[in-house]
Amino acid sequence: MTRMGQRILLTGGTGFIGKALLGVLAESGSEVHLITRESDGSQIRFRSGGARIEQHQIDLMSPASWESSVRAIQATHLVHLAWCTDQGANLESKQNSDWVTASMRLIDAFVSGGGRRLVAAGTCAEYDWSGDLDFIREGDRLDPATLYGRCKVELHTRLQRAFPSLSHAWCRIFVPYGPNDHQRRVLNYVISNLLRGEVANCSEGRQVLDFIHIRDVATIFARLIESSLEGSVNVGTGLGHSVREVVAIAAREIDREDLVRFGTRSTGAINARLVADTRRLREELLFYPQIPIERGIAETIRWYRDVLDAGAPKG
Repeated sequence: MTRMGQRILLTGGTGFIGKALLGVLAESGSEVHLITRESDGSQIRFRSGGARIEQHQIDLMSPASWESSVRAIQATHLVHLAWCTDQGANLESKQNSDWVTASMRLIDAFVSGGGRRLVAAGTCAEYDWSGDLDFIREGDRLDPATLYGRCKVELHTRLQRAFPSLSHAWCRIFVPYGPNDHQRRVLNYVISNLLRGEVANCSEGRQVLDFIHIRDVATIFARLIESSLEGSVNVGTGLGHSVREVVAIAAREIDREDLVRFGTRSTGAINARLVADTRRLREELLFYPQIPIERGIAETIRWYRDVLDAGAPKG
């Protein structure tokens, strides 16, 4: 999917989206330089499907200078996924502001090293969630309800001002799900509880959201590396499913509908409807979602079953 000779610098490669993207890039002929905070400091080099992946121990949040190391990589493309990751608590964490500063330093070092294109993770939390739009378009009002969303808007605004000639795609990701996700997300929380035979407490589940399988997200990012698409782009399916519907699909697949308790938790801050307009993906990237919600949920359940079986005591 990506061209020979590209040198990709990837942050957040050990996270939910990053792991899936590495799987896609491993089938390409690209050279991938993975920034990680892993304490062992080991350099990992291996070939998979023609790709070479090299690990660099760099803590982007460290006050120590790492810019020279990033410049020395001389990456042609930067995929920036890293951010504070404590699901739930990250929405109002002070670290969001720190990540704006660290990200600008990273982009500056990347450009100084000859970087040509940036693909960065934004969020649907940048949009105004108080409206009642059938579909949210990239040009719709930005009015984030959380510090997380405000800091993503700030970073995008600052990078456009500071690096006006840098080719970039800013990915406003909707509701990703799938294997390796954080268990605090509603779908994975429900799946893991039901597989253990435990009650899953849920809201009424009336919110209609754009759930997109993580493999589709990774494919979109990989295509955007190659693409010349510029500016903000919604990363979603353009299809809305209520939380209640998605939970019910999972419960039926596991055959534990008796353990689901709707209406026992608050809805939270998410708008009643949050579905992406995906015209840019369809018309400019020629991408259509590949994994329907039923298949994606079944696959996620199989993954969780394997994880639970692997952790079960033997004998």
